[in-house]
Amino acid sequence: MDVTTTKILIIFGLLILTLIAALLPFFFVQYSSIKRRRQRRSIDGFWSKFFWCCNTGTGSENGDSPVPDDTSKMTKSTSSSFKKRKSRSKRLMSALNCFSGGIFLGTSFIGLLPEIRHGFETFEIKWPQLGGPKAMLANGTKVVEESEAALMPIAEIVITCGLFLILIVEQTAHGVNHWYHKNKSKKQKRGDKKTLQVEAGEITAMEMTQPDGNSQTNNSDTDDEVKQAHEHASIRSLMLVASLSVHSLLEGIAMGLQKDLGSVMSIFIAVLFHKMLMAFSMGTNLVQSKQAIKKVVVAALIFSMMSPVGILTSLIIEVAGGNGYVTTLINVVLQAIATGTFLYITFFEVLVAEFEGHGQRITKVVSLLLGYGAILGSIFAQHG
Repeated sequence: MDVTTTKILIIFGLLILTLIAALLPFFFVQYSSIKRRRQRRSIDGFWSKFFWCCNTGTGSENGDSPVPDDTSKMTKSTSSSFKKRKSRSKRLMSALNCFSGGIFLGTSFIGLLPEIRHGFETFEIKWPQLGGPKAMLANGTKVVEESEAALMPIAEIVITCGLFLILIVEQTAHGVNHWYHKNKSKKQKRGDKKTLQVEAGEITAMEMTQPDGNSQTNNSDTDDEVKQAHEHASIRSLMLVASLSVHSLLEGIAMGLQKDLGSVMSIFIAVLFHKMLMAFSMGTNLVQSKQAIKKVVVAALIFSMMSPVGILTSLIIEVAGGNGYVTTLINVVLQAIATGTFLYITFFEVLVAEFEGHGQRITKVVSLLLGYGAILGSIFAQHG
């Protein structure tokens, strides 16, 4: 199987698997709610029959019987089992996230960085000489010494530029989100101050005519708070989808620019683990913010399509440009920016998020080393 066919298969595989991972939280919530409703119905039906039998047998006057302690025990056992399953899945996701971080780390430093350096060395980009040639005296005569300029570490510069690019995009999104909420709260406070007296008069009139005016006012206030919270959650979800989509696009570009099968598969494994975890986290965030099913499906489709779009973009650049000077430069620059994205994911998202907590540190370190060792072993077997 050649590299192009592998990339095309990876496009469909990433699209389907990421879409499934993004929609899994919604299906889990629906399944758990249906299961809870069935359990409640079965428990209520059982205890109602039991109480009816007891009441008819003992001849109770009121037909009422106290609920036994078994129901509370059953609910406690189900909640404790749910918590245990949730903690196990959380530990598994943390281990897989650290494993993907190790794969990203090994792919960036061992797989991609040497190739990027070699690509930029063919262009021989050197440091500019601002002072000009140096003049020195040799045996009373003035000799002009022209020192050769050293090569610039252009690979490291472009990689760090890619890291800063993703950092700027994410922090700008968070800044815009914070500014929007702050500006909207200021406008609401100004509007509340202007209409305070009018509202006070209206409430007084309503209290004079209606005895339950306070309850109606409180209900309208709670409805406004619920609407504001839902709108804020929608904006946060939009920013989350946008930032994750930029990540996925650059990851797909990096995967599509690889020319050998080993590099393609190593990046594919790293992107698959990380993207499925990010898709599951994004779907969980959307479900927790109580977004509509249409918004969840649209966000999952957009996020799932970004990496395949990046792979297709790199394939189009490679086919249209051939092996020319400009095409090679574009490939190397995009690959360096994508490597900066991998480093940002490793150090700013995976390691910081996972090692902030105090639990399962040894497991996380072992998972990180296993991911790094897997990439090191694959590259060693490829060159061995």
